[in-house]
Amino acid sequence: MKLFCTCPKGLETLLEEELKDLGAEQVKVTNYGVYCDVTQEKIYEICLWSRLANRVLLPLVEFDCLSAADLYAGTQQIDWLLHMEPELSMAVDFSGTNEGITNTVFGAQKVKDAVVDQIREKTGVRPTVQALRPDLRVNAHLRKGKATISLDLSGESLHMRGYRTEAGVAPLKENLACAILLRAGVGQLRGANHQTCAVIDPMCGSGTLLIEAAMILADRAPGLSRDYFGFFGWKSFDPSLWGDLKDVAFDRFEKGMSSLNTKFFGYDWSANTLDTARRNADRAGLGDVISFIKQPLRALQKPSGVQGGLIVCNPPYGARIGEVSELKELYRELGEAVKLFATEADSDIDTDTKEEPQGRSAWEFAVFTGNTDLFAHTRWRYLKKYKLSNGTIPCELFLVDLKATSFKDDAALMGGRGKGWQVVHPERAAMFANRLKKNVKSLSKWLAKSGVSCYRLYDADMPEYAMAIDVYQDWYHIQEYVAPKSIDPESAQERFLEALAVIRDELNVNPGKMIYKRRQRQSGDSQYEKVAGVSQKFEVNEYGVRVLVNLTDYLDTGLFLDHRPVRKWIQDNAAGKRFLNLFCYTGVATLHAVKGGAASSVSVDMSNTYLGWAKENLAINGFSGTKHLFERADCMEWVKGAKGTFDLIFLDPPTFSNSKKMQGIFDVQRDHGILIDECMRLLAGNGVLVFSNNLRKFSLDDAVFSKFNVQEITDKTIDQDFKRNAGIHHCWIIKEKININGN
Repeated sequence: MKLFCTCPKGLETLLEEELKDLGAEQVKVTNYGVYCDVTQEKIYEICLWSRLANRVLLPLVEFDCLSAADLYAGTQQIDWLLHMEPELSMAVDFSGTNEGITNTVFGAQKVKDAVVDQIREKTGVRPTVQALRPDLRVNAHLRKGKATISLDLSGESLHMRGYRTEAGVAPLKENLACAILLRAGVGQLRGANHQTCAVIDPMCGSGTLLIEAAMILADRAPGLSRDYFGFFGWKSFDPSLWGDLKDVAFDRFEKGMSSLNTKFFGYDWSANTLDTARRNADRAGLGDVISFIKQPLRALQKPSGVQGGLIVCNPPYGARIGEVSELKELYRELGEAVKLFATEADSDIDTDTKEEPQGRSAWEFAVFTGNTDLFAHTRWRYLKKYKLSNGTIPCELFLVDLKATSFKDDAALMGGRGKGWQVVHPERAAMFANRLKKNVKSLSKWLAKSGVSCYRLYDADMPEYAMAIDVYQDWYHIQEYVAPKSIDPESAQERFLEALAVIRDELNVNPGKMIYKRRQRQSGDSQYEKVAGVSQKFEVNEYGVRVLVNLTDYLDTGLFLDHRPVRKWIQDNAAGKRFLNLFCYTGVATLHAVKGGAASSVSVDMSNTYLGWAKENLAINGFSGTKHLFERADCMEWVKGAKGTFDLIFLDPPTFSNSKKMQGIFDVQRDHGILIDECMRLLAGNGVLVFSNNLRKFSLDDAVFSKFNVQEITDKTIDQDFKRNAGIHHCWIIKEKININGN
């Protein structure tokens, strides 16, 4: 008999190998499946043992089909009483359309009518229709004017092993998980020189990858837990043969368990998810060999007594769970965590040839993701990669040999930077170099006295070099202002690269510590060149608090340098106060308020990314608890409905926002009056509102002056490094007016 075994896209060649191993003949690969010739016994074996197939279809007839009448007549060519008893149930799956059959439901109905009418005419008995687990499932496929009618002998997709009656968030299908494991070489662990090996999933979810790995290595048939197959109601079904094949499978599993020398470890942060994973493993008969442990990714350790193995995971990639911008740190943390398993490389490299040894590490690392850019943030060099699909999502599997030489730290990733930077016009470059040196000298005394380590060194001081240069300890963050359209783009690029060369050479800066971006003045989030694979937060210190900054992943870094004096004022005046931070960004103002002794705080922002960052900032400073709350909300809407009283409010809105998360469009010039009114409603009688914004041509509404006591403090909030650009922001202190009676 000729079968067609379907599978997900990308698994065809793996399925071909598997079917050959199971004894199928005349195996031929096509899109989404494999054709093969088999005996009836092999049909049962494929349904029982295939780890990769979805459906096992037995084609009965193929015919020209241009209309519903053609479909009905072609289906009736089959003698259906050869395949089913008249009193049994049936269902029809239909796929494909053409001009004559434009609806799959209609197509399924015509096939069903043809089968039922034929059997009723011959026997007087009408088969029943049952969508769920029918005795016989018919598959009809229409393509390019041809219809194929088949029996679905699997009955349900073979990826449904029977053990996963519960699933976590965005789970992998079992046959896709198996394909990942086979591509990663999990089968090689079975004969690993009698050493104890391990399979580890550091983000295991409901445990699918680990359970499938244990099934492979313990030689458990994936269909052994299933209680339903499509061939059960097939008239040719041989229960005795099927029973014998299951007995053999149970014997193989028993022997596989007795000789299993692999350990399995699954880690996750969610106790509920791990409980689900344990129950799934128990149903698969593998609960005793898989350890599920509640543990964060950063706590990953080598298991004791294990010589090597496979670390495999399917991290979130933003398609269904998690925002992409929030996941870069996760992938970076994953890459850092598996460094513990890497073979040290220094002693393994030939010092004469600088070549790596030919041997492989004891540990392999496999990452399956639907966002290939995210993998770069692990900073591991992959050995191989495979294209696969998770449903409709194109994905890739990255395989890494965990040698220390395969890991690229940030300096290595950026080691090639600077090679194309050169001075083209020495006289022009010399003027730029002199300006940089002058700025360094003029700021040096202030920096030494203030203890400031993050500051602006240069801000388009010379029109030929239109950029801002910010220093974050020993890192240089360079933002190029896009040249006017009247400037030749090649000339602008030449000057920019020349400027980078001057910074590198005259200030003696490692190019690997130079992050450069392009932004437009007051134009919102313009795109910039990203440093592939580099994604990091590191700590800087500002007036006694530790602040996390990220120079690579976003246009801004997590720390607005120009607001440094405002934050210092908040820290000095927050003792015992109830503090509100609207449009809180990464929560640095909150951090200073809490450092200054604020009794409580509420921080509000629309972005999960920024709120998570703000929580990290507080956590690394040892601040936490129910006194310091974070609210994800549109600030404009939140403040209108807020209740309570605050002694100190910091209001630093964006210039403009049309985020999809907002109910409308925010314009600071138009909307600031409403915002200030609502903030003053929440302010205690002797409280203070600090209002700031970065719109250069901003004008405070006269109504604000008439209602409240307003004092502009902009000059006092501009530090020495921003004196050359005093319009960088505007700032006011706003209080309730005190009438003549002192009320």
